[in-house]
Amino acid sequence: MKYKYWIIGYGKFGSISLKRIGAAKDKILIVDTDISDNDPVRTSGVSIVNAKGAEYLLKNMKENGPLPDFIIPAVPIHLAMHWILLRIKKKGKVDILSVPETIVSMLPNPITGNDNAIFTSHATWRCPDNCAEPADICIHTGLARPKNLFEIIEGITAPGIETVVIRSRQLAPGVGGYKPGTLFESLNRVLSHPGSYLIATACRCHGVIHLLKWE
Repeated sequence: MKYKYWIIGYGKFGSISLKRIGAAKDKILIVDTDISDNDPVRTSGVSIVNAKGAEYLLKNMKENGPLPDFIIPAVPIHLAMHWILLRIKKKGKVDILSVPETIVSMLPNPITGNDNAIFTSHATWRCPDNCAEPADICIHTGLARPKNLFEIIEGITAPGIETVVIRSRQLAPGVGGYKPGTLFESLNRVLSHPGSYLIATACRCHGVIHLLKWE
């Protein structure tokens, strides 16, 4: 079945995403491991799959298969990176390494998370969850927006490391996602040859980065 959106995860941000894009009455699939039987989403006409996000993508993301227009990551992991990681494991040995400090120092307001993740953001405040991500100004400060974060990360160069950025695009206020084709383009870049890859997902203001090395 052809869906317009796959929402991966149905916690706080998954439910927000459904509310803000559901008004369009597009075909929506939600992937989550824990949606209660009495949750209103079960009677809303939305399709539900009980599965882990990255594993679901591994099994169902086929370039010649029925794919959604957009995937909305709403799980507390770097979904795109984990999907790439699972795909690479079919080809060879892969490790998640610490991002070198020389790269971290190039990022605005970096924070280290689990699994050697680096979170980066132009904001030093809690952004409103309904930000429309205008191209020219920050809706919180009213000031000119800094350079797009996905462009900053794309411009990072380091010896022996290639940079791959999956851009998250605004689908509704506070809701971002990416096209399946963008994931396949990123995967094919990584699979083109073994080595070290900086894998990032980023929008204009926020991003998450991992460093993968595969042999």
